Amino acid sequence: MANDELVRVENLAFKGRGVARLTGGKTVFIESAVPGDLLTLELTKDHGRYFDARIKSIVEASPDRQKPLCPHFEHCGACPMQHIRGDVLRKHKRAFVVDALKRIGGINNSDLIVSDTRHAGLDWHYRNKIELQVQVLSDKLHLGFAASKSHNVIPVDSCLLLPKAFLKLPAKLAGALNYIFKGNLESLKRVSVRVSQDCKDVELALWTEPGACNRAFIAKVLKDTINASSLVRVLVKGNIEKRDVRNVEVLGGKGFWQERLLDFDFKVSAPSFFQTNSKVAELMIEDVLKWVNTQVNTDKSANKQIYDLYSGVGTFTLPLADVFDDVCAIEMAGSSIKDLRRNLEDNQLYADVVGGSVEYMTEETKDMPHVIVDPPRAGLSDKARETIIFGAPKSIAYVSCDPSTLARDMKIFIAAGYNLEKVTPFDMFPQTYHVESIAYLTKLVS
Repeated sequence: MANDELVRVENLAFKGRGVARLTGGKTVFIESAVPGDLLTLELTKDHGRYFDARIKSIVEASPDRQKPLCPHFEHCGACPMQHIRGDVLRKHKRAFVVDALKRIGGINNSDLIVSDTRHAGLDWHYRNKIELQVQVLSDKLHLGFAASKSHNVIPVDSCLLLPKAFLKLPAKLAGALNYIFKGNLESLKRVSVRVSQDCKDVELALWTEPGACNRAFIAKVLKDTINASSLVRVLVKGNIEKRDVRNVEVLGGKGFWQERLLDFDFKVSAPSFFQTNSKVAELMIEDVLKWVNTQVNTDKSANKQIYDLYSGVGTFTLPLADVFDDVCAIEMAGSSIKDLRRNLEDNQLYADVVGGSVEYMTEETKDMPHVIVDPPRAGLSDKARETIIFGAPKSIAYVSCDPSTLARDMKIFIAAGYNLEKVTPFDMFPQTYHVESIAYLTKLVS
């Protein structure tokens, strides 16, 4: 399918495709296009009401277009938006949130309540963690990231997402792991690397199938390759994406990774979730603390308890427990619960930690004055929303990593008697279309 007519890209859709209109009026979504580009296209798929297309030629480049910095840009799916200037992309990320709230959530004043996208000043070298996928071709192990729109692995020798001191780490690891797993390459499923610029910690986690291994040999080879403060083996059954972790073996070092956010020290086990952009995580913590402090100080009731739902290792729990006397954290993942308890103790803080699923905590949460909720990308389940609404909190801070599920959940909370006061987007993942947001709600007085 070809189309040689000129089109001017008008906008950017969520997930980063340029939007234009053909002469006949049909909308076309264009890979790697930038608003302002003048293009000729190759139409790739007719969906009836709209087309998919890729760029045939750039007749006139948008002033917002820039040369991608990474040599893997055309094939690797990790940083698909690096052809757009960072400041411009942040404006589009705000627009993604505004549009989702209006279109999915039915919130017509979304443009007034969504602030500018906040960021920490780093467009590269911002990640404290990368997960390298494994592919075995011709008896050789390759490490890299998933290709754009496929499950193939694009091998990378270096990664600009990592702090500068660790740029060449993927190539070093690939060489060492080929030597270690020679003859049994298929047993290695994934390689995770966590680095802290503040604490100088480096953790290497090898995700493998359960089974015997020469722990001393692995530790020695990798010690010579990367001076990790922690080296662990995560034993996982079945599909790696399901993360069915059966055990974690410490092969060398501390057995955990350490990071510092604001004035709090966090020790994090390999299977536990932790925000991957430490500087932006600090901005989010400060934003939530400011909100909660205002809500608690204006609360006239005797019960001012704060619930941190899906608390993880304590990203919000610790700062809250440092300021407020009555904090309850609810978390389901076993490794995160252990990390949370340890982090509270190490920081000489206290919070009531409850292990279990938010969905089935109706009795425990039947009176929740103030709530922070940080669900997975899929947002809240029907049952989790019911649990929170049943608890009738006066205020909610909802942390989201997907505008669509955020908008869906906001619509339901508003229908249940809440007012959406404001939404703050955060650029947690520069060079991508992803946007983190915090939505703040208050209960309407009946």
